[in-house]
Amino acid sequence: MLMKCSHVVIAIFLFFSHGVEAKDIIENIRETHTINISYIDDQYPFSYTLMEKPVGMAIDLCRKVASHIANDLGIKTLNIKWIKTNPAARFQMVLNHKSDIECSNLTDTPTRRARLLFSEPFFYSSTAYIYHKKAHLEKKELLSGHTVFVTSGGVAMPEVTLLNAELHYSFFIHLSQSSVSGFHNMENNDNSVFVGDDILLYSLMSKYSTAGEYEISSDRLSEVQPFALVSAKGSIYLQEKTNETLHDLFDSGEFEKIYKKWFLTPIPPENVLLNVPLSTNLRNDIARVQHIRRRK
Repeated sequence: MLMKCSHVVIAIFLFFSHGVEAKDIIENIRETHTINISYIDDQYPFSYTLMEKPVGMAIDLCRKVASHIANDLGIKTLNIKWIKTNPAARFQMVLNHKSDIECSNLTDTPTRRARLLFSEPFFYSSTAYIYHKKAHLEKKELLSGHTVFVTSGGVAMPEVTLLNAELHYSFFIHLSQSSVSGFHNMENNDNSVFVGDDILLYSLMSKYSTAGEYEISSDRLSEVQPFALVSAKGSIYLQEKTNETLHDLFDSGEFEKIYKKWFLTPIPPENVLLNVPLSTNLRNDIARVQHIRRRK
């Protein structure tokens, strides 16, 4: 009985803690006319820096979210404080309320959902790896005896660990600080691969390599998973406003224009063309929102 009561007390404490935190976030935004948004610098084309300013698809979406929140709170000008972070630190930035919204390409997983609030998906990707074409490492069973680079703090880390166990711990795991450094680590080691979200691998290959040098594995280390914008557990207001913004963009057709800007037209500064069409999952999400809106 005592244990049950303890659980109830803890649950009530967490409920009110989250409520106070959420209220404080809203009041802080209202009073300071500032929202804190964190992003990772090298998640091309979702979030990166160009001419000392954050740019990318996720950055565009977060600017829209900030505008929506400003209108909702009656703030004429809402300043965005952009906070540059890295894959290993971005969770703590949100959990410690140093960042109100994380704005890059965070994968929505059940484990992360226990501690964070995720928005409606804005992209879908699966985990793969990139390798030197001449190494012929197209199948994951061939990784035994090779070096596998993976970004510290990324969603691919547990997937790499699981694969290594399946292959009887036969390959070497090295942690990289970012996707760019992971790619360059692989680039400088013929007998290695770099594991990451397939869309980031395509972006890195398009941006940094000569055609035909590298291949992306046909094998995937995960099922297709959604990318989303993220806020801390308890920040229901921010999640709601983020979803309202995305739904408005889906319904108006503006989301597809933003998507086309980053995936179907050349991207600065190198004018790389990724040429990645809208996925079936994204088209279904857009159609679902439009159907619901039409029925109201």
